[in-house]
Amino acid sequence: MSDKLVMALVGFGNSANRYNLPYLLENENVEIKTIYTPSLNKRPADQDALVARGIQFTDDLDAVVNDPEIQFVSVITPAPSHFELAKRLLEAGKNVMVEKPFVTSVAEGKALIELANEKGLLITPFQNRRFDGEFMELQYVLDHGFIGEPIEFESHFDYFRPGQLQTQARKLTVPSTVMVCTRWTKSLSSGVSQKLWRTTSSQSRIQKG
Repeated sequence: MSDKLVMALVGFGNSANRYNLPYLLENENVEIKTIYTPSLNKRPADQDALVARGIQFTDDLDAVVNDPEIQFVSVITPAPSHFELAKRLLEAGKNVMVEKPFVTSVAEGKALIELANEKGLLITPFQNRRFDGEFMELQYVLDHGFIGEPIEFESHFDYFRPGQLQTQARKLTVPSTVMVCTRWTKSLSSGVSQKLWRTTSSQSRIQKG
């Protein structure tokens, strides 16, 4: 058994190649053993590069489910498939991370959490956005008390473009905005306290390509 965390990816689309593999491959504590995809050689150049690094590809999910060396699996497939895939992996004794959106209903989410707890396993949604620049900046601001107690948090990606093709929308440079409303109490010289409200926003430009 490897000293590293041995894991597999279920899915080999944009999320796997943009938001999972670039970071996992740089982590010396992680070993990616297997990538499952129902469409082998759909991305031949990417697949060949990973095979050259010792990662095996399969279109048989059982190769992941039944491999005792694999401890952790990242499910990176279309949302409607998340529940059944995560459930099967948990039942096989795997710790599981699921791409956003986690599942399609509250009932499915509760069922997965209950199953994971019963088996002493981890089930978690993918939380890569917590490491985006604007989130890290906001965390620093809050940790250092530069603004007051948060009372409302809003985050959105302005990606919706009615009337445009998906391929065209992906080429747009769109703003990502994080806004937090805060409240704190300031003592004035007269000894009177006032509740002050403030809105702080942070924007970054994200190239969709």
